[in-house]
Amino acid sequence: WGQSSINFSLTCHHSLGKDHRGLAASFVVTSDPDHRPSVETDDAATETSSKSNEEKPFPGPLYDERQKKRAAQTSLVAIGTIMIFLAFAYHEITTQIFEWNRDASDTEDNDLLDAHLVSSDGASYEGTTQMFESNRDASDGTEDNDLLDAPLLSSSDEASTQQPPPTTPMTCSLSLNKTASIEQLLNALKTDPEYNGLRDLNVTVEDGSGSSNLVQFEGLTLDLLQKAFFNRTGRVIIGGDSTLAHPYKKLQFLESYPDLISLGNLSQANLAISHAVAEHVNANETINKNATIQQRYHEFIDFRKNRPTGCNSSIYWQQIASRDPEVLVLNMGLHWLHLYAGERRTPICQVKMWLDYEESWLQTIIEKARRLPGLRLLLFKTTNFVCEDMFSGYWKEANQLYNAKDGPTMEECEVRIEKKLPERDKRQIKSFCYNGTLNGRGAAHLNSRLNKFVQNLQPEVFQVEVWNDHDVESCEYTTAHDGRHYHILQLVRLRYLANVILCYLGDDA
Repeated sequence: WGQSSINFSLTCHHSLGKDHRGLAASFVVTSDPDHRPSVETDDAATETSSKSNEEKPFPGPLYDERQKKRAAQTSLVAIGTIMIFLAFAYHEITTQIFEWNRDASDTEDNDLLDAHLVSSDGASYEGTTQMFESNRDASDGTEDNDLLDAPLLSSSDEASTQQPPPTTPMTCSLSLNKTASIEQLLNALKTDPEYNGLRDLNVTVEDGSGSSNLVQFEGLTLDLLQKAFFNRTGRVIIGGDSTLAHPYKKLQFLESYPDLISLGNLSQANLAISHAVAEHVNANETINKNATIQQRYHEFIDFRKNRPTGCNSSIYWQQIASRDPEVLVLNMGLHWLHLYAGERRTPICQVKMWLDYEESWLQTIIEKARRLPGLRLLLFKTTNFVCEDMFSGYWKEANQLYNAKDGPTMEECEVRIEKKLPERDKRQIKSFCYNGTLNGRGAAHLNSRLNKFVQNLQPEVFQVEVWNDHDVESCEYTTAHDGRHYHILQLVRLRYLANVILCYLGDDA
């Protein structure tokens, strides 16, 4: 210790909330033989110091030893006192902070309400999901005909998730909001084609007055196909390219073998049909023979027969007019898309069909349809989704070049078209070379033009709608080296088409 002195002084004042508290302490520790160690508050510090200066203990070895002990004890007392003070201060501060937080939370009811709403919504959705799973378990057993109340979330502003739906479902033909009802159906089909694709579905839709309706869509049953295709008093004509030809062949097959129509999972239904086809060596002949008998109800007109494909449709319209259909479903989009760099060189008449898509194709159909006295519903089918991931070889390389707007690739396309169509605006040609490609962008571009055209139409005697099967399709359901046909989804698309026809025309066959 020597002759030095150590002084500890600590003062703490705090004013927290409405309480004002103060604490002050002074600690003096010294090894000076003329000064006795003391621990006092500030108020008594001066008096204690003066008293100790008056005491003059006799110096000596024993005295020195006592002084050292006293100094050590005093140090321990000082340290202990500091620790007690710090603990007291910590307690006071944390207590006041807690009171602040409590006061603040009492005034922030909106934040607490928001948190409660999120929690409640999540709980409600979880409950709906559990209901979905219970329905699914039941249907996987022996109750395949049970209605599936799927928890659907629609992108449409007209779809409602705010109010509980009524318990009694109505058919789509009775719905005041058919467009939103079909959108909800589409959402269910594309969300889970394997499970939802063939089963009965109920969807909740606002009717425009603030209340909700439960709309029922029948699954793939013989009754559904009979009302939509097989037993209609008016004929259904389906015309176009392979994207409609393949589903139509499946429709013919189901008419010949109705026992294969199933409400189960999609993969199981496809497997049963594949086995049936394998067991019948002359299945195609049988199908065609039966289809000929049934052609007064439905028919497919192949627009690919007249070359170049889709350019001269006058001969097809003669066939259509002679049938005077009640329902007309048409599409030809994929044949007007190109991949010049990949050796898919679209004939120049098809380039014109793309350039003048609205006038040469869509408006022409409207004008021809006006001459059909029995027509009630005209459906423009969207151009199929194109899965670029399934491309290989030249197509894959060409697609990558067009997506990257590769300079030489774009220039080659533009020069080629300009030579054939010198009168055309170069901006149109540039757009065709980039947006008219056989890929996802090209299909989406044509569909965007189709939707805009239909939205701007004036009312006709017959109803004009878009059948959007593009959004049902995905890469999972096509094959390598193809990417534009979806054979696995043919049953789902037929069910979807039948639902749409009955939604707009009603169940009266």
